[in-house]
Amino acid sequence: MLDKLRTIGWDIQLGLLAISAVLLGIPVARAEINHVVALPELVYVMVAIAGVALAGIALVGLIALLIDVALWRRRIWCECRPVSRRNIHEVFKLMRDFFGDETPSVTRMLQWQRQNKTVLTAVYIQELRAGRRRSTLAGVYKIVPLTASAVEALESERKTGATIQIHDIAAENEEPAGLYIGDVLAVTAKAKAEVVRQLKQNVKRQLRPGISVYTRPLTSHGTRLVRKYKFEPIMNGIAPGSTGRIHILPDDRARPFLQ
Repeated sequence: MLDKLRTIGWDIQLGLLAISAVLLGIPVARAEINHVVALPELVYVMVAIAGVALAGIALVGLIALLIDVALWRRRIWCECRPVSRRNIHEVFKLMRDFFGDETPSVTRMLQWQRQNKTVLTAVYIQELRAGRRRSTLAGVYKIVPLTASAVEALESERKTGATIQIHDIAAENEEPAGLYIGDVLAVTAKAKAEVVRQLKQNVKRQLRPGISVYTRPLTSHGTRLVRKYKFEPIMNGIAPGSTGRIHILPDDRARPFLQ
């Protein structure tokens, strides 16, 4: 409705500008008009005044419409935040919708974040319109810096991303023995691209020689990413991309993943 009114407004102002141009053209063509019909000088003066008035009204209206466009222009961007008590429940709900019973509990996720606040990251779509900002949760990803014992348990499939405990997570001031990627989800195409971009940057910051990257796909999207970046199943005889199975990307092949 507002867009239709704005369109009508543009039509009206441009119409007034056209009429004012015609009126202002009459005094300019006074000599030619007087050859056809003699008009009093007052008529030309009044027509010129009317033309100037309409032009002024039209210009004011056009400026107002341009200001309206500037104020109502829509800006959209993505923003990443660590998961915390403030947003944990909406993050849990979104993850539950995607992963069902595989979703870690709220208590466990908060424990992870207390050990290392970089484990879980939420991606928000930010929208600025008419000077008002709206924030919508659009994605989540998890990168767990693992201890040596956690890596050993993952490589024997005695542990999954959902069962990671506090003692499996390297603290922020410790060098991890491995990195586990999990709970990667997004609800829009823009958020999917941003989640993967931010995830890669995060992995790149933590990756060191000798550190492998692990994951366990739970959805078709996860399976596509595992195959795309050439993760391999930990266990022999398992097809790449198999849902629910631990995969590894050795450190010597992790760099291409980050490109």
